[in-house]
Amino acid sequence: MALIINIIVKVIFNPFPSLLLDFFNKCLELKCFPDPLKIGLVILFHKTGKEEQNIESYRPISLLSTLSKLLEKLLLQRFNFQLKTNKLQHPLQYGFREGKSADDALLHVTSLLEQARRQEKHAVLISLDISGAFDVYNTLPSEIDLLPSLSSPTLAKRFLIH
Repeated sequence: MALIINIIVKVIFNPFPSLLLDFFNKCLELKCFPDPLKIGLVILFHKTGKEEQNIESYRPISLLSTLSKLLEKLLLQRFNFQLKTNKLQHPLQYGFREGKSADDALLHVTSLLEQARRQEKHAVLISLDISGAFDVYNTLPSEIDLLPSLSSPTLAKRFLIH
């Protein structure tokens, strides 16, 4: 089905590129992401070595339409442009940034730890791996509230919350 829609998009918009441009500009002007573009096909992929009867043994993948992906990319590019232009991105923000990766974040943390070691200073690294973090978002603040009872510094708590 997606292949057929992609072919239709090419057949219609190749000879009439202004249609696509007008459509996207109208979406931006109206500040609207059309509801039909929000609909995706969810496919469940079984995780190797996991029980087939357990729902957590499957990884959901959402397939969106080509128009949806194009509009999303356009919005993301404009959003990132505004962030960069107005200097609203923190220099240590690594996630969801073009040209930055988890490897860059690890290299930065490693260099900070190495610098502290060379200067014979103490360093602490707190790493949280919250399984299904987006599934349990509402419970996260209460878990953070437990940190003072675990003798964690207030600064670390403020860092985790923000």
